[in-house]
Amino acid sequence: MGGRRHPPEPQGGRQTCPADRLTEETIRLRNVAEAEAIVDRILTCAEDPAYHDKTFGVVVLQGTWQTQLIHNMLLDRLDTKEWERRRLRVGTPPDFQGDERDVMFLSMVIAERRSTVTSTEWQRRFNVAASRAKDQMWLFHSVSPDLLSPMCLRRSLLGYMLNPPTTPLSSSLSDVTPDSRHPEFDSLFEQRVFLRIQERGYNVVPQVEVNGRRIDLVVSGAEGRLAVECDGDFWHGTPEQREADLDRERELKRAGWRFWRIRESEFYFDPATAMESLWAELDRRGISPGTTVDEGNGSPLSWSALALSEKIGWDGLEDGDFNEMDESPIRMVTAARLGSPSSTGVPTAQIRTWARNQGYSIGDRGRLPVEVIEAYRQSMNPERAFPVSEHG
Repeated sequence: MGGRRHPPEPQGGRQTCPADRLTEETIRLRNVAEAEAIVDRILTCAEDPAYHDKTFGVVVLQGTWQTQLIHNMLLDRLDTKEWERRRLRVGTPPDFQGDERDVMFLSMVIAERRSTVTSTEWQRRFNVAASRAKDQMWLFHSVSPDLLSPMCLRRSLLGYMLNPPTTPLSSSLSDVTPDSRHPEFDSLFEQRVFLRIQERGYNVVPQVEVNGRRIDLVVSGAEGRLAVECDGDFWHGTPEQREADLDRERELKRAGWRFWRIRESEFYFDPATAMESLWAELDRRGISPGTTVDEGNGSPLSWSALALSEKIGWDGLEDGDFNEMDESPIRMVTAARLGSPSSTGVPTAQIRTWARNQGYSIGDRGRLPVEVIEAYRQSMNPERAFPVSEHG
């Protein structure tokens, strides 16, 4: 009682344990660093008053073993009462079909260049994952867009999260003066820099919000955009303020933005000279006066809707990956029912591997035959064979 039971050794010597083979096949679909980051963020949000009454959910885009990893980490670090209060659930997109949470945390899992995923099954999977959040969605990723094909659903989702689509940047402000405060600006200094840029014929917009952060001015053109930061002597005077400003800039740089900065004291000492390097930078980046950003130019700073593939089923899966498309092991444990693979409490991928080793003809997908499930149970515990029911 209480010990692990092993199946009888087959004739001809000991064979490799199915779990060993399963680990070899699926370890690449586990991302420990990403799992730890998600758990840390959930714990941080749980302590944040802004999330006081919010419910949480975690969706793993690919890899049922990643689901199990995150689930176990949360069990170790999150109080049971907090788990229940948050209605916390960890699963794959099918697990959340018809279900929602206030805040969703998505794990992309892959950490390297992978085959493109475009087909209808992937479209349904990504659509469910990206539509379960009522208030807020976080995407945790270990790859940059340049490692993914422009046609890949992963890149489309990542691009959207890094730089959500906005209305084209165009300046319609005609009532800005150098000496009267305007509600669209933080200071007269910003207004004066804005007017200098506008006088040169560039398209410039103040106080642009990106990923919850604000940029003082954004100059846009056919080849992209440039963020202009106006470092006021008063607002950026303390070390703490400068560090906070640099943190904001570093975060936006990771999302693909590039910055040009100007200090207030330098501008007032000699405005023309202080602005010279901006004109050179805009010219170097192909941003010209009288043009606006082309949202469909495919640059890392732009996002446009992906033309969806009509290919039926799955694509982009590599050897062993089909096993990762089954229901998550978390769902199998907590929502098991008799007469289904979930009633064993074991991932179907493990049962499939065992069945093939025993000579059964088993496909990569679909419902497992009842006799295979029963045979697996008996091999794991020959003294106690559980009945299989067709009901429930």
